[in-house]
Amino acid sequence: MLPAVASCSLFQLDTYQEPDATLYGTIIDASTGEALPGDIVNGTTLKLIEHGYTDPTPTYLVVKNDGSYRNTRLYEGTYTIQPDKRNFLPVDAQEIKIAGQTRLDFYVTPYIRFRNVSITKEANTVLATFNLEPTTLDAVAEIALFASDQASVGSTVNSVSKIKTVGSGVLPTREFKIGIDVADNSSYFQENKEYYFRLGARSSYSGALYNYAPTVKINIGEFVDDISRPGVFFDECESTEGWKSQGTLSVDYLDKTQGNGCLSTTVPKNALLFFERALETPVDTKVSQEDGVLAFDLYVADLDAFGWGLGDAQIEISSGGKADVGELHWTFLADDLNLRPGWNNIRLSLAGARKTGGAINLQAVNYFRLYHTRLNSDATLKIDNIRFYEDF
Repeated sequence: MLPAVASCSLFQLDTYQEPDATLYGTIIDASTGEALPGDIVNGTTLKLIEHGYTDPTPTYLVVKNDGSYRNTRLYEGTYTIQPDKRNFLPVDAQEIKIAGQTRLDFYVTPYIRFRNVSITKEANTVLATFNLEPTTLDAVAEIALFASDQASVGSTVNSVSKIKTVGSGVLPTREFKIGIDVADNSSYFQENKEYYFRLGARSSYSGALYNYAPTVKINIGEFVDDISRPGVFFDECESTEGWKSQGTLSVDYLDKTQGNGCLSTTVPKNALLFFERALETPVDTKVSQEDGVLAFDLYVADLDAFGWGLGDAQIEISSGGKADVGELHWTFLADDLNLRPGWNNIRLSLAGARKTGGAINLQAVNYFRLYHTRLNSDATLKIDNIRFYEDF
């Protein structure tokens, strides 16, 4: 038997070098010298290609919310580095030798900068006001306010958000307002608890990610009654004077939602007009069409009295003193308004209304109408607290 011969190559230790080089740095706004915040999830990334390979596989580094990045597990060597996904204008690739602790900052131009930012809680609304400074001629696609119990809050980390389409170029002097009603989102927000809020704006530039203002932590305190924001009254519904209906109008002094009473009517099956009012003195609503809300309380005795989805049914306001002139209108449907028997708080966004007869003058609104053309039986309705306010 031949003696066993051991091959030295079988017992050689693995001498491959472990990756021990570090690359770190910050994405910096070249104009302000401040770190450029972003999203840590699906946010800005850096693409690294290591030299010395025929077909190298890129490495991607994630940039954190505060604009910084760090990777401690790179091989020493020469790399080409370029931001991939980003919330700033394209920058040139850089070639760099990475060895030990290597720092590389990128000085960039964000698509949008925030100016004069204020985020405060007013009544139930966390309200942000601000100006924008776009750095390109591209339109601002949208603005947003994000909320979370996580400090990394943003477009991809949030529990509640409010997003508004802009879709136009903006001047630096234009003031924006956007807000989140914490009471309306009480399934998430808890009273007297702190949450993080963060403003974002996205350019329409192809592939642009959100730009952000600094994150703010706010204790939302306690929810307050919605009546604390009455806004501007169109009518308090405490007198039948000036009102028309195809039913018998009266003032109900007992079953009301505010003030001394509400308007009540019972309309016969073959009628259609419930409430109509033309004002002699127009109302300056003090709201914008972008953020304004028409709100009122509506009592419906029996939902089955209406042929929902049949015929024509609308809620209308105008500045022309009558229907179809400078008019905004909404379809009066049970599902759309989430109606239930009894009192309902109706809130209609002016931005979501349909238009008839030219633009409405919100500084001179003088007409309101509610009607339904297909009743199954006589119908009793009450209305109260017709007002305008802004919901940002």
